[in-house]
Amino acid sequence: MPFGSDERHVADDGKAFFDIAPDTRRAFVVKTPRGEIRSEKTGGKLNVTAYQADSATRIIPIDQPINVRLIANDQMLTLH
Repeated sequence: MPFGSDERHVADDGKAFFDIAPDTRRAFVVKTPRGEIRSEKTGGKLNVTAYQADSATRIIPIDQPINVRLIANDQMLTLH
């Protein structure tokens, strides 16, 4: 699936694994039922669990810390 020139968007309603390639020009955005998760500039691997019926979204980095922004509440986090 080709990505746009400004951002790389995917959607998740369930459980998914992402291996995000670093890209200083385009953020990687995961749209979930609870909001959006953005990884800007840095790459990394993470599991995301985001079911419509759940009250929370779980984000678990796999092999290295990853910087993400949670758009629902505009928090920037570094996950380890």
